[in-house]
Amino acid sequence: MSRPARIDAVELLARLIAARSYSQHEGPAAEVLEAALREAGLSPRRLGDNVICERGSGRAGLLFNSHLDTVPAAPSWSRDPWTPAIEGERMYGLGATDAKSCVAAMAAAFVAAPEPGARGRLVLAATANEEAGGASGPSGLEQVLPELGPLAGAVVGEPTRLQICHGQRGLVRAVLRARGRAGHASRPWEGVNAIERAAEDVLALRALAEHIAVAGADPLLGRPTVQATVIQGGSAPNVIPERCEVVLDVRTTRTWDNDAALAALARTCASELEVRSRRFVPVATDPQAAIVRAARQALPQAQVMAFGGVSDLYFLHAAPGGPVPGVLIGPGDGRQSHQPDEFVRLPMVEQAVEAYIRLAEAFWPLVAQERG
Repeated sequence: MSRPARIDAVELLARLIAARSYSQHEGPAAEVLEAALREAGLSPRRLGDNVICERGSGRAGLLFNSHLDTVPAAPSWSRDPWTPAIEGERMYGLGATDAKSCVAAMAAAFVAAPEPGARGRLVLAATANEEAGGASGPSGLEQVLPELGPLAGAVVGEPTRLQICHGQRGLVRAVLRARGRAGHASRPWEGVNAIERAAEDVLALRALAEHIAVAGADPLLGRPTVQATVIQGGSAPNVIPERCEVVLDVRTTRTWDNDAALAALARTCASELEVRSRRFVPVATDPQAAIVRAARQALPQAQVMAFGGVSDLYFLHAAPGGPVPGVLIGPGDGRQSHQPDEFVRLPMVEQAVEAYIRLAEAFWPLVAQERG
């Protein structure tokens, strides 16, 4: 089979930024990527707003995956978020770092990598709804995984500064609901202040967080965290509040996992606790897995570490046919994610293309060794 035509990662990145693609509205970006792959002589297919493309004929699949969606643009942008702008070695635009630079670099590497042939399959899946975590039901990578055939390894594109991340903490989202009794603020003894009750729980959670930062520390994933992130309560300046809600963001580790976190929250808080999400458990890929060793060969100077957030790596470990060993590697600095005036350094995007190609070249011989 002839080699596909080249895709210019920087040019594709600019086109992807210009295509508005909030979570659950990724169609414009999917159309851009699908057109670029067709222009390169390939035959991508769509599953909703997910774009899938394959090369090779073997069973040992290597997946390149990243997401097409972005969060909404913050009001504090000083420039048009959807007009890509190059200044020096930076490209500005919504999603430039998280994660359209990963999509563009993976697409360029996908078409430039040597033909896998009978050794395996190289699979590109640019997916939807990652930022919303599949809140509306199975979507994105979770939805397309059963359509991708057997996978021996995967690279998830997230901004890691081209470091190799082979694990991530879990996530529990919960809401505390403190109940009080309304009354006039000038006679507080006649009511019960729900905000004060919620505050007592928040202070108790701060003490819990300090304890588990040590007791729940994981040698790979780091320390677990508990944070109150949103509060709503009260109805008027002169009314004792009868209700107060506090949203909790809890990051878990293998040492202090989701079950342990929920048990600790229940013991610590006097208020009613509603669990909104608990499925994102902490995950880690064996450092001796072929995908990790291939990543080390491709990026010999990179650190091997944990990812700071939650990503689609979880869905690979929870794949219906069994866990798929995976790593997160991508251009960009995660500190730019979801920030106004987001940018990515273009030399790192080009470096990512070469790194993904080298990883693919190293992967199949290592899989063959692994399988004897």
